[in-house]
Amino acid sequence: MLNRQIFLKLYLPLSLVLLVLLVFEGSKNEASKNIDDYIQEVNEKFMLEGKHIHPGLIAEFSNWMSDGARPHTVSVDVLAANDTNEYFKDSYTVDQGRLNLNRDDGSFFDYEWLGKLKNGIHVLEIWEGGGGSGVFMALFFVKFEIGSGFNSDLPRY
Repeated sequence: MLNRQIFLKLYLPLSLVLLVLLVFEGSKNEASKNIDDYIQEVNEKFMLEGKHIHPGLIAEFSNWMSDGARPHTVSVDVLAANDTNEYFKDSYTVDQGRLNLNRDDGSFFDYEWLGKLKNGIHVLEIWEGGGGSGVFMALFFVKFEIGSGFNSDLPRY
């Protein structure tokens, strides 16, 4: 069984975060696309299967300022999460290239894909707020790579 995945690495000062795009043999998408097709799409458009990468997935890497610079989440399965109940398209809006995720508690997380550097690293500008008057901005630097992963209940993939 061929099991491969694409890592989206988030480069932050003093820390490294991985956003993982999984591709499984026999999955619903592999019949029509191979790993190179996914890599090409995410690198050219920062999209997966014609859809924006959900802001909630990018938000997984942003921790509270009070918790310090090291991210708590280091890996997310993008293909599995893509268009699921937790990360479905209708839960965010797109306004002039900026993806807006407004949560029920009044907080929000937005990002805009600014493009890709010559070395293949994508640049995202993010905005987030907890419901008060503060709006916090940052740049995320991310890159897709092929790798492997594991699930505690299943064999490595």
